[in-house]
Amino acid sequence: MTERYPVFGVRGKKAGSQAGWALVTGGVNDARVEAHRIHQLLGKCLKAVEASKHREELFALAGDILVDFPERVKRLEQSLDETSYALALLGQDFLKDHLSATSRARIDTTVESVGSLSRYSLQRILQSKRQP
Repeated sequence: MTERYPVFGVRGKKAGSQAGWALVTGGVNDARVEAHRIHQLLGKCLKAVEASKHREELFALAGDILVDFPERVKRLEQSLDETSYALALLGQDFLKDHLSATSRARIDTTVESVGSLSRYSLQRILQSKRQP
């Protein structure tokens, strides 16, 4: 597919890969939102179990689930976050190419002004992942 799309100036294969990237990115973002919702529901469930007068019976019946499920959700969230980050890096050039110079400058300035906070947050996250 080497036809040119005159309105967008994008060749066939390139347009397909950009659409594919956008589709995958959207899917990962949607999955991350759902994982966060599951995390919240799990928190409510665990609080209810802890507050229950039947706590011991619940743990006897489903203790392995109650103990393992939070770790599985945490791994799911981490995997989705890593995938989102990879997709953001892969799409960076595509996105930059579609912004005006004024928009890029405004965004770059904004990101630089909060960059130290972001770097601090990233360092804190990476350190917490290294510690078991």
